[in-house]
Amino acid sequence: MSNSHQRKKLFKLGKKVVQETPPEHKSNSSTNFASSGFRVDGSWGSFAGGVVVTIAALLITKTPLDVFACLVLMYFCFLYAVFSFPARKFPKRSVSISFFAIPAVLIIVGAFGWWVWPHEVALTYTNAPEFNLFRKSRIQVAADSYSRFLKGVGFNVPMAAPVLGVSSGRVQAGLLPGLDTFRMTIAREDLDHPDNDLMATYGFYIVSREIHESSSAGNDPDRKERISDAIWLFANYYRCSFNGKLTDYYRSSPSIEKWNNALWELRAKYGAEAMDKAMFYATQQWKPFGSIEGDVNFDNYFSLRILAGIKDLDNNAEDPGKDAQSFLEQEGLYTTNVRK
Repeated sequence: MSNSHQRKKLFKLGKKVVQETPPEHKSNSSTNFASSGFRVDGSWGSFAGGVVVTIAALLITKTPLDVFACLVLMYFCFLYAVFSFPARKFPKRSVSISFFAIPAVLIIVGAFGWWVWPHEVALTYTNAPEFNLFRKSRIQVAADSYSRFLKGVGFNVPMAAPVLGVSSGRVQAGLLPGLDTFRMTIAREDLDHPDNDLMATYGFYIVSREIHESSSAGNDPDRKERISDAIWLFANYYRCSFNGKLTDYYRSSPSIEKWNNALWELRAKYGAEAMDKAMFYATQQWKPFGSIEGDVNFDNYFSLRILAGIKDLDNNAEDPGKDAQSFLEQEGLYTTNVRK
């Protein structure tokens, strides 16, 4: 067979193969790349934008408003990307895809937001099994809100909080016996609604940082209980002021309950903001028992220090604190002209 005849046969065979090849196989490399499904379009840009915002939320110093803005951007960026990919491939199922995509992205972004959210308080817990994820989340929200409130009043609120544990019967707060370690607890029966317990025990910790009395002031067997009662009164007052309503006190005794009601009456008289500040000023100029004439019992001791705080804010220039003093006298909580 001659070479010319062979070339004719090869030409005919090649022509037949080309004619039978599907149109898409005839395209050049750039066309094949486009038909493979990879397209640099808005969905990829949206996904890349979501990644950039995620990294920014992790790295930058942020406020709650910054984090919220990042979460909103992340949600819409990732939602568009997640929705557009399958929607192009299955256009008839776009409704069912969106039904699953929207809540899925919302859950993921929400979980990420909880992780990076700038908390006001760094809480640590004992290994009590009662502290599950849901309860820890609720406690953290309460601690952050209450911390912001106390900072607004004027207290120096540290980022780190004492270890939080679980107790039976009632809330506890104070130094562990024999140790220089502060411990807070929430009552086991209150774990599913822990806000009040958390504010009471955490408030006790914050106020105890402000009120100091030397333990070397002679033989004073009532010193520890007197200071503890005073701090609990502050803790309960601020807890109720934050909630905007007077509720039961954690350490019940006729004298303490009477003081609880009296402080709330003074709050109604002077206004919440003014009384909150007056109580704070009282802690800032606190003096040990016996250093003020008239320190004959707990009621006078506590009255004299609360009145000192009220006088700093009283508009009665002629006799600041006079109305408050008269009220405490009427309630039997303060007696003038008494000596030890």
